[in-house]
Amino acid sequence: MRKAPLIELSEEQKQQLRLWSRSRKSALRLVQRSKIVLLAAQGKTNYEISAVLGIERTIVGRWRKRWGAIIRWCTVSGKCAA
Repeated sequence: MRKAPLIELSEEQKQQLRLWSRSRKSALRLVQRSKIVLLAAQGKTNYEISAVLGIERTIVGRWRKRWGAIIRWCTVSGKCAA
């Protein structure tokens, strides 16, 4: 079984993701994606995250990969807030 990539978050990122994950006014997709990233940063597996959130593992894996791509793009381009 492959090991999912580790996600590391700054305190600022954690704070923003927590705000989105608890929001009642944000789109459900944003809430769900925020929860995925936060749980992944805690070291949970895709299987564990999918069980907790009641979603498919493929969705969890997709968003774990996309988060990594976003962070890489921000690092390379320098266009994201520090």
